[in-house]
Amino acid sequence: MSWRLEEVPDLAGEAFTAADISVCYALELASAVGACEEYSAAVKSYLERLRDREAFQRARKKIHPAQPELKRRIGIHPEKRLQSR
Repeated sequence: MSWRLEEVPDLAGEAFTAADISVCYALELASAVGACEEYSAAVKSYLERLRDREAFQRARKKIHPAQPELKRRIGIHPEKRLQSR
């Protein structure tokens, strides 16, 4: 994936598609469990762009209120997430 993102802004090229949404979910999940240290610079930049999207921001505001407690219970540590800001 890194090599692709070094050439184009989104996985399908110049257009944001469902592929980007699917990959964003996987990258966010990996980040939530602390695996983001392995991301290449291209992947980190891509994830930052995804997080900056207005639709991503709106979706983040709709996250279920119990999610932080669920994360704590199953051992996901948000502080290990990729620092994109």
